[in-house]
Order: sequence, then structure tokens, then C-alpha cells
Amino acid sequence: MDCAALDRLYSAPLSAFTATRDALAKDARAKGDRALAAEIRALAKPAPPAWALNQLARRDPRRFARWLAAVGALHAAEVALISGRADADALRRARAAEREAMGALRAAAAAVLRGAALNASAGMLDRVARTFRGAAVDAAAREALTAGRLTAEHDEPGFEALAGGVGRAAGRAPAAPPSTRTRAAPAVVRGVREDRAAAARRTRLLALRERLRAARAECTTARAEAERSRRAAEEAARRASEASADAREKARALARAETTVSALERDVARLEKA
Repeated sequence: MDCAALDRLYSAPLSAFTATRDALAKDARAKGDRALAAEIRALAKPAPPAWALNQLARRDPRRFARWLAAVGALHAAEVALISGRADADALRRARAAEREAMGALRAAAAAVLRGAALNASAGMLDRVARTFRGAAVDAAAREALTAGRLTAEHDEPGFEALAGGVGRAAGRAPAAPPSTRTRAAPAVVRGVREDRAAAARRTRLLALRERLRAARAECTTARAEAERSRRAAEEAARRASEASADAREKARALARAETTVSALERDVARLEKA
């Protein structure tokens, strides 16, 4: 399939995906390539997390590759630890690098989603992170992810993926481990999963703290504006009160003047008749 056509399709806004796909299929059919038209029509619309990752891969491939490398390095460190070829320090270093990469990825994905008027909630960003981690360690999904053509969401790799990695690292098909390793591996994996959950919580906490900081700043600005409005209203009320008092005084002065005029007019009238 024409790479340019695919690039046009998968770089389009998510809301325009179906229309773009149909237009490309129609164009292929008009050129007499019915097979290509059918292939294009069969292309699935990406899930929002996959679409966001596609845009990141296309807009900054080098940075995206560094994020992929961090996830891959953590996966390799986990496999190495289970197989007894690495120590906990290596895993901690890999985890710290992956945590930093995922924090940057979540922030970038949030910007992409908001820019497209799509949901950028913490839950959505969790789905983006899970899909990225899962696709990063799956050969086919990683290829689609790197090309910016991922369509489906993925789950994070579990124990099966780690055990398979142990088998591949040893140059053999994954096999049942010795009884001692059978007992040890789940404990290690549980620790890995718990650490990942803790890392996810920390990432979400950082995001929430940033939102709280922004909300507090907005609250401070709103409070200052409300105070200015209150003072302006009080000043306006004071001036209105002074103006009202002045108007009442002038009304009383007018009444007195009119009374004086009336009295003088009566005196003048009496004298003129005398």
C-alpha cells in the first residue's frame, strides 16, 4: 500500500479518519485499483490512545525512540532479573529511566489530545501509557507503533511475556522453569507489578499536583478579580449614595425656592390690587 496514503490517513485528526479513509478508497477505486480500495476500507480507526501515540511517533521520532528504548530496557532488566543475570540495582536504574520517560510521554500525549479536543483525563493517559508499554515489547505492535500506524489498545506485558523473554534470552523456546525458579519468579513478578503500580501512582500524583498547582493559581487570580470587583462595587455604591444624598438636598432646596417664589408672588398680587 502507498506509504504516502497511509501517512496521510494516520496523521489526520481522529475525527477525520473515516472521511479520509473513504476518500482514499474512492480515489484508489477511481484509478481502477479495486484491491487497494478494499484494503484501505478495511483499515481500522485507531482507538484514542493509539491515535495519540501515532501522532507522537510522527511529530518527534527521535524522542519517541528514546521512550521506546527506556521501556525496552526495563523489560530486558526484568527478564534478566528473573533469569538470575542481573541485580536489583540494574532494575532500579532501568525503572527510574522508564518512569521519567513515561512521565514525559504522558505530558506530551495530554497536549496532543487536548489539541485535538479529545479526552485527556488521567484515566485516558493511563490507557495511553498501558498501550505504549504493551506495544513496545510486542514485535508486530512495536513496528506499527514506530511507524505511527497503531490502531488497537494494548495491555502491559505480564508474567507470560517475562517468562518468554527468559526463554529467548537463553536461546531456547520458553520452557517450564525449575521448581525453585517456579517458586521465585512469581515473587519477583509480583514485585515488578507492584513497583509498576507504584510508579503509575506516582506519575498520576505528579499530574494531579500539577493540576492542583494550576487550579490554585487560577483560584488566586479569581480571588483577586473578585476583590477588585467588590471594591469597585462598593465605590460605585458610595458614589451613588452621595449622588442620591446630593439629589435629595437639591430637591429640598428647590422646594424651598418654590415656596419663597409662591409667597412673594402672593405679596406682589395683593399690593397691585391695593
